[in-house]
Amino acid sequence: MPPATQLAIYIGWLLHRTKDGILDGVLFVLPSLLLLCLLAWVNLVSGDALVVAGVRYGIKPAVVAIMLQPVHFQKSPLVGIERHVEIAVGVGAFWGTAL
Repeated sequence: MPPATQLAIYIGWLLHRTKDGILDGVLFVLPSLLLLCLLAWVNLVSGDALVVAGVRYGIKPAVVAIMLQPVHFQKSPLVGIERHVEIAVGVGAFWGTAL
């Protein structure tokens, strides 16, 4: 679970205990879930349309940039990765997203 989600749940729990902790967690994740469902629906309904295909191909460089940003700020791109299998999976996931 991302630290921002944990913080939202913890603050809700601190203020009003379990009920608001659960509610804050759900409301924190709900907007991104709805956006993901909307994008999936648009892709399903009109995925062959040139406009939708253009948007999809336009988003790919942004996704690659977001993936590369944490590596740029580390001293070494291999910090925390000790096994060759993990490196191979990371490189494969990167190239699978980039293509």
